[in-house]
Amino acid sequence: MGGACERSERGLRHDEHVPVSPLRRRFIELSNSRRFVLWFWAFWVVVAGVGVLISYTNAVALRDHGVRTQAVVTEVHDGRDSSVTLQFTTRDGQTVTAEVGAHFWSPEPRVGDTPTIVYDPSDPAGLVADARIGPDFFAPWLFGAGGVVAITLFILTYTGRIDWLGIAKRRYGVD
Repeated sequence: MGGACERSERGLRHDEHVPVSPLRRRFIELSNSRRFVLWFWAFWVVVAGVGVLISYTNAVALRDHGVRTQAVVTEVHDGRDSSVTLQFTTRDGQTVTAEVGAHFWSPEPRVGDTPTIVYDPSDPAGLVADARIGPDFFAPWLFGAGGVVAITLFILTYTGRIDWLGIAKRRYGVD
């Protein structure tokens, strides 16, 4: 190599940086400041906590109070992995139309199919699931895992183990 510096795909040597405008520099400094990042991770901790609470409450309501009934598929939205619109009659005789995103039909659902569903009598239009799948206890775990990640990153930021501003400055070549 004889002392010559290799150039990157941008045509810069490894020790050169693209000039950063004052506005971009300010944005980098603000959005990666410790205070901003702590508020960011705190927000996601709260979102994850609320997500766990709501999704777990809904799953328990279906598990403990859910009523099974037959429904009729009235609309199919985007095939097997998407959602269907169902119509069914509650124990009280009320006709309900509901959108169900978590369903399990093989082959694809068709208008006129009659799946067995489970619904919450206190919210028949809002809390409905395919009976073969049952209550969704995966969502609380997913929100919980996201909360653990957010809490971990909050703590690592708070204790100074992760310096987001330093990382950004090195990444963008800001002094």
